[in-house]
Amino acid sequence: MFSRRIEQLDHILMDNTYLTDGGYRDFIGSMYQALVTGRKITPKMESAITKIVKTYAKTLNPEYKKDKLDYTENTIAKLNMIKRRLDECNYTT
Repeated sequence: MFSRRIEQLDHILMDNTYLTDGGYRDFIGSMYQALVTGRKITPKMESAITKIVKTYAKTLNPEYKKDKLDYTENTIAKLNMIKRRLDECNYTT
């Protein structure tokens, strides 16, 4: 019943560029194990699994990557401007 989701989660877990070690990888791993072992999948678990797959698919979209990079660069520029202004005012913590 969930064979496609099992394949998708397996692929996501194998993608080391998307996932680093940590809590989110562990969560995806536990959802994968629940599917593989045949554990009862609750509607909340199914919703979480679907969200994992949709989020991963979105990150593969080049347009999304470009928008995210632009946002990050813009945010860093703003933070640097704030730091410069604080330095100009001789602000100390």
